[in-house]
Amino acid sequence: MKKFYIAGCFADSIIVDRDQDRIEKKEGGPAYFIKNVLEDLGEGYSLAKAKKGIIEVHIQGGKEVGRFPRTSSISTTAPITSPIVLAYSISGEICLDSIRGNFREIYADSRGFVRDPENFGKKREWKVNNFEKITVLKTTPGEMEYLPGPLLSHIRRNGVLVVMRDEGKVEVVEKGQSREYSLGNFPASEAFGMREVFFAAFSSEYSRSRNAGKAAEFAIDYSLKYISGADENGEK
Repeated sequence: MKKFYIAGCFADSIIVDRDQDRIEKKEGGPAYFIKNVLEDLGEGYSLAKAKKGIIEVHIQGGKEVGRFPRTSSISTTAPITSPIVLAYSISGEICLDSIRGNFREIYADSRGFVRDPENFGKKREWKVNNFEKITVLKTTPGEMEYLPGPLLSHIRRNGVLVVMRDEGKVEVVEKGQSREYSLGNFPASEAFGMREVFFAAFSSEYSRSRNAGKAAEFAIDYSLKYISGADENGEK
């Protein structure tokens, strides 16, 4: 049995970088980055069935906004057998209320669940009812405004809340205790995929240690190595 089920899709990312006056195409989508990290860390995983999507990202002033000319729904017909679901969508292509199986936990990133797929930078309310198995929730202050109050209350009482704040700060709330860490503030052109990388690295370490502080430190270190382009061959 594979430990993780990646509830995310692959996508072609069309990046319009106005800061550097260039347009490029990159491999992307949550599944692309998450699977690479899990493979590097020796974690077993299975992938959701989904068609490849398209992401259009505009970078200006060091910030990015995106829209999704083509997204794909993730099939929820087959029961999930992995104990941990990593739910990371582009624009709500998976409904957590529809998934089924014998999984024990869900680790989720809120970004794709609150994004408006058609409007650059806009958000919409995340409507989810079955959130009792969500153990880890990664989000931002802006995204939290669109999350259901009962979900946030549940996470604060029973799980781990990871908040990516401005200026590269990461707040981790576990069992009512809040701790802050520093990831560093990078322009979007350098940090493409880093949010997914952090999420995957945090998920791996937390699933092993059940210690959110240790998982945050591990994920920060791993993410910084990703940004620097360091790997076994010294290349990104």
